[in-house]
Amino acid sequence: QFIPYMKKYKIQKDKPETWENQWKCFKVLLFNHFCIQLPLICGTYYFTEYFNIPYDWERMPRWCLLLVKCLGCAVIEDTWHYFLHRLLHHKRIYKYIHKVHHEFQAPFGMEAEYAHPLETLILGTGFFIGIMLLCDHVIFLWAWVTIRLMETIDVHSGYDIPLNPLNLIP
Repeated sequence: QFIPYMKKYKIQKDKPETWENQWKCFKVLLFNHFCIQLPLICGTYYFTEYFNIPYDWERMPRWCLLLVKCLGCAVIEDTWHYFLHRLLHHKRIYKYIHKVHHEFQAPFGMEAEYAHPLETLILGTGFFIGIMLLCDHVIFLWAWVTIRLMETIDVHSGYDIPLNPLNLIP
């Protein structure tokens, strides 16, 4: 019942990806998550220890400050992503790195993170720049991770869902 209802909000092609392509996407995601992103995630422990970033309730920032900092991270990350994404479309490097991300014709949520490992590192760097500049509590780190993942999956889902709070983010 839910899927037919959602069809009216579909903004991309109505050609679903095959199970084979979805499986291929899933395998690349597993590699990128375990071999590239997991070491970076594990490194956040050392990051928080090295920079003495607190995680206790007493020093947790107010929600409005978290929101402003997440907005700041969004501006930093989007600026980084815009310019580096344009660079990845340059004719001399597109076919080696970024072409992988454009392999699928119909977007689906998992495809948001389907990319060449170098692209994952290059574009992922922008995500960490804001954290390095603005992080003053572990709760901010997790708030930014949550907002960014929701936004990425939403953008690549192929749907324009009404009353979506992510539509408030320019």
